[in-house]
Amino acid sequence: MGLMMSMSGTGALVGSILLLTVPEEEREGRIALAAGIVLVTLSVLAWSRHLWVSAAAVAFQSLSISTSLGLASIIIQEMVPDVLRGRVMSLSSLMFTGVMPFSSLLITSLADGIGMRRELQISAVLYASGALLLLCRLRGATDEA
Repeated sequence: MGLMMSMSGTGALVGSILLLTVPEEEREGRIALAAGIVLVTLSVLAWSRHLWVSAAAVAFQSLSISTSLGLASIIIQEMVPDVLRGRVMSLSSLMFTGVMPFSSLLITSLADGIGMRRELQISAVLYASGALLLLCRLRGATDEA
């Protein structure tokens, strides 16, 4: 467990540092790439039976999640007028942290019912689908602006 947690922290740290290198025109593409990596790494975690494979998947997953969340935060801050930025970011943070307890209850109930491997695979597909939907909406919003 210690190895998995340290790999997760390392991946998140590297992903956060890599945010500094993403040019504005590549943000949407990087979010799409990160969503694809999360899909793959969750699938690997669902079916892996080897510690080191799982540890590598966790590192890449954390890197991708921190990158995509950081880029989403940057995009939101740039799209919102200065007058509303604090309010919008606090609402964004509330939505992100407020949903987690409820989704955790749902996910653990689902894992109890159908098994963790299937639940992880379903989560991977749902994450990728949600990311694709949000990217399509984002592309529409930036085309209108």
